[in-house]
Amino acid sequence: MKKGLFRLIDILTLSAFAAALFGILTLTVLKDKPEYSIFENRTLAPVPTFSAQALFDGSYFSAWETWFSDRVAGRGTMLSAYTALQMDVLKKPVVNNIVVTERSLLPYQTPVAADAEAICADAQAMAERLSALDAHIRAYGGTFLYVGLPEQRSMLRGDYPPYLADNHENFDLTEHAFFSALDTRGVNSMNMRSVFLSAPDAHEFYSSVDHHFNLAGAVRTYEEIIARLSPALPSLPPAATIKATVLANPYYGSRNRMLYNLYPTDERLSIPDIPASIPFERFDNGAEAAPSLLSLPTDTSTPVTYSVYMGGDIAETVIRTNRKELPSLLIFGDSFTNPLETLLYRNFDETRSLDLRHYDKMPLSAYIDAYRPDVVLCVRDDTSYLLFDGNGNFS
Repeated sequence: MKKGLFRLIDILTLSAFAAALFGILTLTVLKDKPEYSIFENRTLAPVPTFSAQALFDGSYFSAWETWFSDRVAGRGTMLSAYTALQMDVLKKPVVNNIVVTERSLLPYQTPVAADAEAICADAQAMAERLSALDAHIRAYGGTFLYVGLPEQRSMLRGDYPPYLADNHENFDLTEHAFFSALDTRGVNSMNMRSVFLSAPDAHEFYSSVDHHFNLAGAVRTYEEIIARLSPALPSLPPAATIKATVLANPYYGSRNRMLYNLYPTDERLSIPDIPASIPFERFDNGAEAAPSLLSLPTDTSTPVTYSVYMGGDIAETVIRTNRKELPSLLIFGDSFTNPLETLLYRNFDETRSLDLRHYDKMPLSAYIDAYRPDVVLCVRDDTSYLLFDGNGNFS
C-alpha cells in the first residue's frame, strides 16, 4: 500500500514538474521578446543562427542556452525578487555589483594598486596626442579646450563605506599626472572636479542613481566652458541663464536599473528650457531630424533615462541656428556630452557633435579639416582620461 502511494506521489511530482517546465517553455516561446533590457542596459541574446560548424563544435546549443536564459518567462520577476531579498531582507551592502549607501548608488570596485610609473607614462602619451590635436586646430586659427569631468564614483567617493575600496589613489594620481602633462605642453584644459569641490556639497551636481552628472552639473560645466572660451572669442555670447523643469516621470538611473529600480528615491530628471527665440535645424548621421533636443515620452507615467538628452548617444549630430555672426563648435566625447549639447548650441552658429565610439566615416583630423570649427571641445570623464580607444582614439 505504502509502495503504491509513494509511486503515485513520484508520478504526480514528475507530472507537476513536467507541466511546469512545459508551461515555462511555452510561455517563453509565445511571449513578446524584447531585444533590449532597460534594467541590465544590454541587448539580449538573438535567436542562434544554425551552421554545420556551430552544430559540431557545440556553440549552436550553447547559444540556445544563452537565448533561453535571456528570454525565459518570468526572468525579470525572478531577478527583481532576488534583488529585493538581497537589499531589503539580507541588507547586503553590495547587490548586483552596486554599493548601496544612504546618499547614492555606486559601483563596486575591486581594489587596484596605483601603478605610478604606468599612469605617468600613459598620461604623457595621451597628452602628447592631445598636443598634436591642439596644434592641428591652432594651425587654421581654431581654439581647442579639453574638458575633464569626474565620474559619479569619483566625485562622490566619500560615500563609499570605509571597508570598501574607492580607488581614490588611482583617480588622484591620474588627475595630477594627466593635467600636469597637458599644462607642460600648453594644452588648454579645465578640470571640473576642482570647480565642483568648491561648492558646499558636490552631491548637488550629480545623480544619486546614475553614473552621470545631473542637469545642475551640466549647467555649471557649460558656464565654465563659456567663461574659458570668451577671452579668445569676442563674438561668443555670455552663458545663458538656464531655466530647468523637473520631469514628473520616474527616473531610471543607470545604477538603479541594475537594482531593478528598487532603491528608494524621489530623484527625478531635470531638463533645460529650449528657447523659441533660437530656432534650429538638426541632422543626425547626415539625415535631417526633428528639430528637438529632448526625447520625451507623451505621458508622465512612462519612465525616463539619461537618454532624454539628445536621444542618447549618436555618432554625429549637427545643430544649425543660422546665426553666421557667431562661432562654430565641434564637441566630441562620450555620453557626458549629451546634456551639454542641449546648452552649448545657444552660443554658436553651428554645433557639431561626434561620438568616436560610433562615428567611423573619417578620422577626427579629416573631419576638422573638412569643417574647420572655430572651437573644438573634447569632453571626457576621469575613468577614461587615459583610455586610448573610442573617444581617446582621435589621432
